[in-house]
Amino acid sequence: MAQFNLYPGVPSNLLSTALNISPGCLTALNATLSCDQDLFSMAGNADGFFWSDDNATALCTGACQSSAASWWNSCADACANDQLNAYGRIYPAQTIPGRFVDGLNIVCVTANTDLTLNVGINGTITNSTFLDNSTTVSATSESLVSRQISSVSQYCLVQSYDWVGSDIIRPDCTDPANFNASQCVDPTDVLPENERLANLYPDDLLCSQCFLNMFYLRIASPYLPDVDHSDYLVDQWFDILDVCNATSKVPDLLVRLLPYYQYAPGESDNWVDNTTYGFSDLQPLGGNGTTNVTCQARSINLADLNPPDIDYTTQTTCDVMAPFLNASTGDIWQMYQNPNCMPDFDYTEIPVVCLPFPCSVTQLNANTTW
Repeated sequence: MAQFNLYPGVPSNLLSTALNISPGCLTALNATLSCDQDLFSMAGNADGFFWSDDNATALCTGACQSSAASWWNSCADACANDQLNAYGRIYPAQTIPGRFVDGLNIVCVTANTDLTLNVGINGTITNSTFLDNSTTVSATSESLVSRQISSVSQYCLVQSYDWVGSDIIRPDCTDPANFNASQCVDPTDVLPENERLANLYPDDLLCSQCFLNMFYLRIASPYLPDVDHSDYLVDQWFDILDVCNATSKVPDLLVRLLPYYQYAPGESDNWVDNTTYGFSDLQPLGGNGTTNVTCQARSINLADLNPPDIDYTTQTTCDVMAPFLNASTGDIWQMYQNPNCMPDFDYTEIPVVCLPFPCSVTQLNANTTW
């Protein structure tokens, strides 16, 4: 019989002390599940592996899914007051089974899955919504037809490897006639209709039950990345429901704040030391602020920065800011808390930020390994 343990073969008393969690929480975390050890471990990072039908079938047994749901529920109770220090952050201990169950939901979802029965995702506790049949003009017929279609009953993640859409619709910026087009001047300036998912996927895929189920699980996940495109995906979800006029049962999607994990004591967003850095809590570092936080490397006064001009037809903001600041793009992302290498906060609230000491940087072409 397949069995999974989170911490197999580790003395519980020593591990409880090392993790600084209660014995009851550790017992719940280390419960035995009726799941294949290797495959369930992979589910903890489901998108990091290529899944086959055989893999999914071996993992997604009724016994495994039932024991995983029980594990998640028991840990939510036993670990309600326990936290873990990992990767420089403080996490609720129940997020460990939460991430495994989240991955299990993704691997095991089929066109026939009742999403209201899945545990560990936001949106399944509310009332279910049934969307009535409605119609839209078909490109192949003068009559009005429904865009909702049925999908075959197979694992949607495996099926998704063959899904093909189109890239965001862009003008040909090498054509002189488009040199002044807004999207050629600023590649991020994309017209809403050119990034609308309903325009980027064919109808039979967009409105398939597998596509809808997968999309829902992604955006209902409590571990949805806290980045700008998450809001975009939520907007697209409601647009797709409207376009497809889905007749299947679709759980309501809860609008909620994404979790914020505090920095662990002695951790900063760039390296480990014994100083707490103000930016992690969105506090000012000097300037107009009143805080005793100090920077152990470079203090960057945002008002004094004068970066060179950016040619958006050939460069990104990160291409320019990294050599300008003599810092890696990763450090700049962390400094600004923004993957575009530009601050998206009020300078008067955070006038000074902290950056590691200067280093030599090299720009690598796309798909280059170093």
